[in-house]
Amino acid sequence: MIETIENMQITELTLDQVETQVTEWLAGHELVCHQKGNPNNGLVLYGFDELGEFDEHFENPVYSFLKFA
Repeated sequence: MIETIENMQITELTLDQVETQVTEWLAGHELVCHQKGNPNNGLVLYGFDELGEFDEHFENPVYSFLKFA
């Protein structure tokens, strides 16, 4: 369950941005692939090697680091 998602400030990144700008995992956060603007129904990735694997499940896929409760 995502903790109070309405009050969280979320930075959504495209696949290209993650591949070129993200160099390390945010401590205490999960990298989630989700529909742009709706992180509530995303898929948690367990490594950078999974980038792009689940894009087909979303019309406009983006990635965010989210902290779960």
